[in-house]
Amino acid sequence: MINKYKILQTKNLLYVEDDLELQAETKEILKIFFNKIYTASNGESGYGLFLDNPIDVILVDINMPELNGIEMIKLVRKDDENIPIAIISAFTNTDYLLESIELTLTKYLVKPLTTKKIIQLLDKLLEFFMDNIITLNKDWQINLGNCQIKSRDNIINLTKKEGKFMEILAKNSIVTYDMLNISIWEYDKMPSDNAVRSFIRKLRKKMPIDCIKNKQGVGYYLDI
Repeated sequence: MINKYKILQTKNLLYVEDDLELQAETKEILKIFFNKIYTASNGESGYGLFLDNPIDVILVDINMPELNGIEMIKLVRKDDENIPIAIISAFTNTDYLLESIELTLTKYLVKPLTTKKIIQLLDKLLEFFMDNIITLNKDWQINLGNCQIKSRDNIINLTKKEGKFMEILAKNSIVTYDMLNISIWEYDKMPSDNAVRSFIRKLRKKMPIDCIKNKQGVGYYLDI
């Protein structure tokens, strides 16, 4: 069963829960499946851990001192729109549910937190991370969730625009200039030709190999 969740064993989870007994019990289960578990007992400390550590997944209670779960998530979403976040709460209040939907949550779990509910969360996270990984070849992968390109020897951090560009490059035989403008920039905010060339040039410098090619007058393609 653990092998099924192998991809999660490379991920760090932030678990924010003010019930310390529940936190300890749940951490014992979760540490089987994740690389590292960071814990906090209030939203303020949890947000600090998020800022200071490489967090891939967040599991957070709603009703906490100092800063509640909803407010903490709002802060996180200002920094990271994509990180998967699950709420665990005793509340089934409609207002909480509606507000959580607006925060793009991966899962809303109602206490008590049973083994079945944990498995449901793991399955949802597995689905999230698998959907966000594009395999380029046996050595190269794009992780759309955290905007990284990984190889055996390199981790390349991308901006959101660079990540989106690499995604459409990987999914299309060639990316035309029109596709680039639609996917990366809105038409009313289209950059100049020089700005586009500068964007591509900076991205190429990040890559350890020359794999972003240009077909004159048509667009760009990936050669890897």
